[in-house]
Amino acid sequence: MEIQKKVALAAIFLITFYCLFFILNLFRADVSFNTGEQAQRYGLDDVAAEYYQGAIERNPREPRYHRELAYVLARQGIVEEAEREAEVAYNLNPKNSLTVRSLIATYVDLADIDPRYLTRAEELVAEAIAQQPTNPQLYYEQALILFKSEKNEEALAALRTALELKKDYKKAQDLLETTLYPR
Repeated sequence: MEIQKKVALAAIFLITFYCLFFILNLFRADVSFNTGEQAQRYGLDDVAAEYYQGAIERNPREPRYHRELAYVLARQGIVEEAEREAEVAYNLNPKNSLTVRSLIATYVDLADIDPRYLTRAEELVAEAIAQQPTNPQLYYEQALILFKSEKNEEALAALRTALELKKDYKKAQDLLETTLYPR
């Protein structure tokens, strides 16, 4: 009986230790991520990328770590790694609207380097619109992407939809005016 108690206590101790270690590791991942966000705010993308990678090492199943790393890598022009991280973020949580919207910006930045990424940005903005069909900002973003892809008629339709949803949407009004009546 005494041996069973010792085994049970040892098991409880090990489980408790593992849980504490797991929680500490998640905390350290969040600290690393938050430090990366601060660096990113100051335009220190290379420093931010290091902290985001540290967060991913501690918790690789958190999509926001991957999506922010993808974004700073895209801004740095590190295309293949940015694309890989973006797809990891998407695959971890494809229905998360924050992830999808953040990845749209990442792929638009990547498209400045390689125009083939506009196709992925178009796909993601269409997904985001399907998730939030009454969000005028998404139609505005879709218009910007479509104009970049030289799909002007589709872009104009997206702008008009944005303005139907929000009549006083200044950015959409300005873009529509500059498109229809260039100076």
